[in-house]
Amino acid sequence: GSSLDRLHQVQKAFHVALYILQDGLDKGLSPNTLRRQVAALASVINWKGYKSISHHPTIRSFLRGATNLCPPVVHRYPTWDLNKVLVALTKPPFEPLQSISLHLLSYKVAFLVAITSARRVSELAALSVRQDLCVFHSDRVVLRLDPTFIPKVNSTFHRAQELILPTFCKKPSHPREHQWHKLDVRRALKAYVHKTATFCKSEALFISFQPSTQGLRVSAATL
Repeated sequence: GSSLDRLHQVQKAFHVALYILQDGLDKGLSPNTLRRQVAALASVINWKGYKSISHHPTIRSFLRGATNLCPPVVHRYPTWDLNKVLVALTKPPFEPLQSISLHLLSYKVAFLVAITSARRVSELAALSVRQDLCVFHSDRVVLRLDPTFIPKVNSTFHRAQELILPTFCKKPSHPREHQWHKLDVRRALKAYVHKTATFCKSEALFISFQPSTQGLRVSAATL
């Protein structure tokens, strides 16, 4: 009697769970939200033979169906306007370089290095300000990875690769060239290295501007 009652209660709870999920789907909840609901329901509903109701074939089938009905959106093109960003970097508050705040200068330099080098963020975080690893020439800046860094493809070739970033509109003559020169990565890097030299506590190129961690290396995630 009691075991049969218990079985009926579990079956009823399971059907209620399915009803809740179906109701959520009908109201437009995303598959990820439905999965979180299943996780919450699993904490109060046990189903014999399964570690969690999320493993039950019916629940798994439901979630697969929900995903097929509402597949995740794939952004094949940037959701931001590169031209707008570049134009913004040529104007206040990102100019003039000599007087802007360190955090705005950091944003500008990180963006320009990232977009001109097209390297993984882990590699950008491994760039060094050491004189032999950050070399300024009149027409370019050459950046090398910290020798202790292990790249995703760990080969001598990949470890020894240089980032050669050319100057942009080195000798501007008309207004448009003067504006473009404000996107010169060498110019921005030179200003950044000079500004951070007084307080850097790491040989990393990109360091923190936050008061509590100022001068310390920033992680790839932060970058």
